[in-house]
Amino acid sequence: MPTIRAMMKQILEGLRIIHESGFIHRDIKGQNILMHSPVGSGRIILKLADFGLVKVQQQDHLFEMSTKGTLPNMAPELIFDKKPTDSKVDMYSAGVVLFQLVTKEYP
Repeated sequence: MPTIRAMMKQILEGLRIIHESGFIHRDIKGQNILMHSPVGSGRIILKLADFGLVKVQQQDHLFEMSTKGTLPNMAPELIFDKKPTDSKVDMYSAGVVLFQLVTKEYP
């Protein structure tokens, strides 16, 4: 089993690629992180899944986002402010995943 640090490194690298490609995932949570172990490799590769709530992000543009996703993993600005936002909402959700990996609880 990979360490929490190694897992988060893969998750954040996946988010970096998604964001650089101009997308916001909007539903980062444990259930949307798949584990894959290529036969004979001894390695575990994490893959981000469920792109059903993805938004396309244009450079320097904030989006009005509807309140969709998994409530305990959602950034507060999506729940309370309903203000335009960007890929930072995925980073917040990744932080919730890290908290869960360390404590086995929601924040």
